[in-house]
Amino acid sequence: MVMDDEDLDLLRPLAPAHQDIVARALPAEPLAGRLEVLVHELRSPLAVIQMAAATVGSGTLSAAQQTDLLAVIERQATTALALIGRLSHDDPGQSRQIPARRVEFDLAEATRELLIDLRPSLGTDHPIALHAPRAVTVRADRLSVAEITTNLLTNAAAHTPADTAIEVTVDGQGQDAVLEVLDHGPGIASHEHERVFARHVTLGSAATGHGLGLFIARQLAEDNGGELTVHDDRGGGARFVLRLPRDT
Repeated sequence: MVMDDEDLDLLRPLAPAHQDIVARALPAEPLAGRLEVLVHELRSPLAVIQMAAATVGSGTLSAAQQTDLLAVIERQATTALALIGRLSHDDPGQSRQIPARRVEFDLAEATRELLIDLRPSLGTDHPIALHAPRAVTVRADRLSVAEITTNLLTNAAAHTPADTAIEVTVDGQGQDAVLEVLDHGPGIASHEHERVFARHVTLGSAATGHGLGLFIARQLAEDNGGELTVHDDRGGGARFVLRLPRDT
């Protein structure tokens, strides 16, 4: 993503107070590079808020449906504020503050809630199925895990044909909590499995986006003591696997 002058003008008022924007992922980046990451991560919660607010304002919902969407708006606004709030709470001299923010939570329930929030912004072209047979306790920064999952789902929706399903699985494997996102697109060639996580890399002649989502997702996984990898699925498509240490 190349930020134009208008983007930077909108964000410059934040710069003096927030010199360590997402430094957990880009500790040595100049300010413009960190702003680029922040803009990328804010797109999803703001898109959800915009769509949910428009639906609430349509006047076609029941009282219960309005209440549900207002809860979505509140959660996503909280996410957006938390992303910006890290700028002032993190010590500019400490590039990685993730350990101090780790808490125990149920990864299956958190993923279920996130899918409810993201479904409108992901569109109706990709049915999303969640396989989460049991609670899976993980100790991690909850906001980071939401960012990782959001980027994986956005990537799957953007790079697969319409009407193909996206499958999300959450389970425990030994000492790890595992979240998998499987799409049914063309897949990723084995020699590109590492390159796809590099910054500003987009694969394929019809690639869209700016090559930041997977880069950020892997950095956040590593900041939380985990790993993010991609594999070919036997049935076709790409399978992204997030492993995080669980509390046993």
